Amino acid sequence: PGTNFPIELIYVKKHLVIEVVDAFDNWYKVLDEEGNTGWLHKSLVSSRRYFVVKNDSAKLYKNPKNNIELLFLETGLRGKIESCRNDWCKVKIKKYSGWLQKIDIWGVYQNENF
Repeated sequence: PGTNFPIELIYVKKHLVIEVVDAFDNWYKVLDEEGNTGWLHKSLVSSRRYFVVKNDSAKLYKNPKNNIELLFLETGLRGKIESCRNDWCKVKIKKYSGWLQKIDIWGVYQNENF
């Protein structure tokens, strides 16, 4: 990590979904949803949580306790994670809010709750 090393990849997507896998000084080693790894300066990383849909069978539900489907989601769709508990995450996608199953998204661990 450092500014003396060549740039291998430039991210241009807003709300990129990354996993921090290591840290050194003011740098994070990150993994993105495509399997790329590299170092990002801490100032470029936000604590806000985002997700990307990983399969076309994902559905946005009104509530995790009932089966009222709000939307069918396409692979690659991105949104913000508001909270996660058990097998579900409360998310926001543009003007829609609802619940997604963790198994349908990349950006949260299966055992993670927050």
